[in-house]
Amino acid sequence: MGDLSTWAAWAQVLTGIAATVVAGFALRVATESDKRSREALKVQTYLQLRSRFIEIYRELGGLEEEETNEVELQLARAAYWHHAWDEWYVTNSLAPREFSDLWTGFFAGAVKSGYCQPGLKASLEKLASKPDEGFGFYATDLIAAVRSMEGKPKSD
Repeated sequence: MGDLSTWAAWAQVLTGIAATVVAGFALRVATESDKRSREALKVQTYLQLRSRFIEIYRELGGLEEEETNEVELQLARAAYWHHAWDEWYVTNSLAPREFSDLWTGFFAGAVKSGYCQPGLKASLEKLASKPDEGFGFYATDLIAAVRSMEGKPKSD
């Protein structure tokens, strides 16, 4: 009977080891799957934001002129900054752990490039001129970030 109980004890140990190995493998597979899923979500988010930007970009007109009397251009330029806010908010507020590198790696430079255009800069300043309402109220962090970028070269 002693041999049978020894055999059963060894079987339990081996079963425990096998279960631990299988659990470790499952954990690794789940971790890798989660990583790929987060990367895919990041790509999807980037592409959605860029797609919307392209729609707005087509309507911006010539950006060399600070002011325009054309309502469509004024609205498109305001839409540009509302979209920049979406980029900032998603990457810095909603999900900074997952998306902050989208802001630092691309969107910040793109927004800085937009702010260098006289038409877009004037549009942002007009939106920011009312700090107690609308865009000037809720986008204060973006406005400060954009203004702080002015004249600063991109560091490598």
